[in-house]
Amino acid sequence: MSRFIRIITTTLTFALILCVSPLSSLASVKATSLAFTKSTDARLSVTRSLTRAAVSEPAGIAVTYSSSDIKIASVDENGRVRGATLGTAVITASAGGLTVSYNVTVVPLVKFDDDSDLSLDVGKTAVRKATASPEGKVVYRSSDAGVAAVDGAGKVTAKGTGTAKITASSAGGRASYDVTVGGKGETGRKRPGTDAEAREAARIVELVNEYRKKQGLPALKATDEMMDAAQLRAEELVRNYSHTRPGGGKGWEAAKGFVNLSGYFKLGENIARKQISAAHAMEAWLGSRPHHANIVDKTYTMIGVGCYEHNGEYHWVQLFAYPG
Repeated sequence: MSRFIRIITTTLTFALILCVSPLSSLASVKATSLAFTKSTDARLSVTRSLTRAAVSEPAGIAVTYSSSDIKIASVDENGRVRGATLGTAVITASAGGLTVSYNVTVVPLVKFDDDSDLSLDVGKTAVRKATASPEGKVVYRSSDAGVAAVDGAGKVTAKGTGTAKITASSAGGRASYDVTVGGKGETGRKRPGTDAEAREAARIVELVNEYRKKQGLPALKATDEMMDAAQLRAEELVRNYSHTRPGGGKGWEAAKGFVNLSGYFKLGENIARKQISAAHAMEAWLGSRPHHANIVDKTYTMIGVGCYEHNGEYHWVQLFAYPG
């Protein structure tokens, strides 16, 4: 029995040596080259991340990553860097006796309340505000003030036909969106697109206020800005029939790009499709409890209605607002 045990032990030891030996050999190999997939310095917003792996020659040598200041930017075993606070850190990769590095500058995270592209007619305005995190002063600029000018509060004024980029920046952090300006009716959308759509949209405004009057509620004001926003949403429904916009964000937030909102404000949206007239769309909304609730909400003071026909199918939108 003891001889049998010795044979097994010897065999296991030999097998263990065979398994470990190649790994030990690999660990001792020196790298002939080491480089990041992209070696230029990087700019990264707070809470955002980027990944840059380092590649060695010969392949297969283990690469380790480190940060000169993890309070500014941390890095994991795969080279994924995450911004933590403002400042600059050096990200280093090491393998086989070689090291390479690049600088990461962490900047504020700048975000617009709506960063989808915007279309305006000459003379029209829209307000889109941006915030920075950590909090700081935000500066707005336009790539072409002759097309679209922007003031210190984020208010954009359409000056001439063309396209301009509106950028908000704060201590190196940036965010932007494009503005396309056309003459009346020349932008990528129409408000409303045809005389028939115009009549149907106006009829829904009338029907809403007639119904509110019966409920003892004040009439809602239909402004050009609210009608613009609602028409934009009606066209967006062709791409994504949802209260979520094609580019992200809630549908009712489209009003933020057209109406100056301050302090406490409230927004709401009703959507419908396939109804062949304003009366049919209104009937469908009144028959639904949440849609009916928007129509009779005592808080709202403004309304916009969009009607858009696409391939024989009508898309309907009601936007409600209390601008604050």
